[in-house]
Amino acid sequence: MLIDVAIAVALAGLTVGTMVEPAWTEKFGEVPGWCWPLVVLPPLVVAIRRTAPATALVLATAAYVVTAIGTAMNNGVLAAAFLTYTVAASRPVGASRLLVLVTAVPAAATLLYGEGGDELFRLVVILGTYAVGWVIGVRTRESLSRSEVLEQEAADARAAAEAVALQAVEDERARIASELHDAVGHAVNVMVMQAGAARLTATDERTLDALRNIERVGRASLADLDTMLGLLRPVAGSDAPREPAHRLSDVAELVAGVRAAGLDVALRDETEGRVPFDLDGRVGSAAYRIVQESLTNITKHAGPASAEVVLRAGPKELVVLVTDDGRGPVEATTSGGGRGIVGMRERVHVLGGRLEVGPRTGGGFRVEAHIPLERGGLA
Repeated sequence: MLIDVAIAVALAGLTVGTMVEPAWTEKFGEVPGWCWPLVVLPPLVVAIRRTAPATALVLATAAYVVTAIGTAMNNGVLAAAFLTYTVAASRPVGASRLLVLVTAVPAAATLLYGEGGDELFRLVVILGTYAVGWVIGVRTRESLSRSEVLEQEAADARAAAEAVALQAVEDERARIASELHDAVGHAVNVMVMQAGAARLTATDERTLDALRNIERVGRASLADLDTMLGLLRPVAGSDAPREPAHRLSDVAELVAGVRAAGLDVALRDETEGRVPFDLDGRVGSAAYRIVQESLTNITKHAGPASAEVVLRAGPKELVVLVTDDGRGPVEATTSGGGRGIVGMRERVHVLGGRLEVGPRTGGGFRVEAHIPLERGGLA
């Protein structure tokens, strides 16, 4: 608003200053006293052009047309450039075009009033002032509209990416819950069965009571597991199917299957003597899933490539490293990675580990997971 006021004052000063100079009065004559308020009105209404652009344009044009009766030429028409710009930038193209035509024609018709020098020059100045302001305003409006569309598309893309990542996390958690149910449920069921078998041969009353409690608590725990799994189970149509939990020993079979399908992949196992090769439970299942998802990404996105799977054990963690020399997964170029990487990251995170993914120096891609070993996992 302050800028508009400054422009209005400057235009009014320029208009008055020019029209009182001897060169002006000698050519066009002195401006009658009654015309002065109308002469300065067009530049002054520039101050309200953002608040009421159409009203300001109509008011300025009417004042200019009326002053043409008392003076052949005045600089008040220069304000039309600012006013038509604002109208075009803030109104639809059709409406702004009509309004500019309705105001420009009467302004140009002032050429019919008396003598005023070169009429062609005056016509060019009047129509050019209205036209230039309108054209610039239309271009500005189109540019702003394109920017808004691009911003909205970018916001929609970010929202879609966040939704995909969130769904991937939920699917992976549901899958982990299912695997834990299978593993823990099997162990508890075995304990219940053994407690029942022991109860049949026990004779001491306290031993019988303890075994009955084990059976009761075990069955209650199994029921609780089923209930919780029902809450976490993915809804129909989800792409997180419930699958049997895999063990670390299944990685060799997985790699062999992928190799048979056409991918040049090698397995290097460095866990012997550090971690039992048949390690199962959460660590083994997580390692299997990471290898599985990594090899799937390679076959989908890496193009012609060779890959290597390395299993390495440290004192406190299992390291799973999958590398390739292809062009890298497309999903790795997006913010946060794709569903597969999000799922792997979530699976490692719930075990207290970390996942590192990214391009390799010299080409290709790497996935490296550090999974803490469960207590008793060391050989």
